[in-house]
Amino acid sequence: EVDKILTNALKSVQGERGAGGFKNIYAVAMEPETGKILAMSGKGITDDGEVYDETVGVFASAFEVGSIVKMASLLTGYTYGDLQYGQVYNDTPMQIKGTPEKKSWKNMGPIDENSAIGLSSNVYFYNVFIDLAEANYSPGEPLDINPKYFDVVRRSFEQFRLGSETWLNFDQTT
Repeated sequence: EVDKILTNALKSVQGERGAGGFKNIYAVAMEPETGKILAMSGKGITDDGEVYDETVGVFASAFEVGSIVKMASLLTGYTYGDLQYGQVYNDTPMQIKGTPEKKSWKNMGPIDENSAIGLSSNVYFYNVFIDLAEANYSPGEPLDINPKYFDVVRRSFEQFRLGSETWLNFDQTT
């Protein structure tokens, strides 16, 4: 069933604007209480539209962390910070002294967490962390963040196996 879902999803986006580099898709379903792997699948697609098995890529390919960090950030803000359901932040570029501009793929203006997830806002989640860390953002100024908040985030993200050992042993891993 997972193979069919991934195949259909991969085929459905081919030819769509912005999907040019979308050639692989992966999924892992785990039992949340035990971490037992219930299903693991990966699919790839050739330039000719031929779908092939790419399950080995689930654990043998390296990826930049993507939007899972956004969901983990929400949970962290709800659990350890003052983030409230429906919280609105203004999605406009941020400039923190000594760093590149922080922005989303477009300026979204005032958005809540549902819009932030749906539109893949980056700025919303920067603000979640800034509030969690009890810091004050002023454009062009440095952020004064107590290092203890990085530990809070690390511990929270471990629930998603982000930044922690997986305890899975495969001969082919990156």
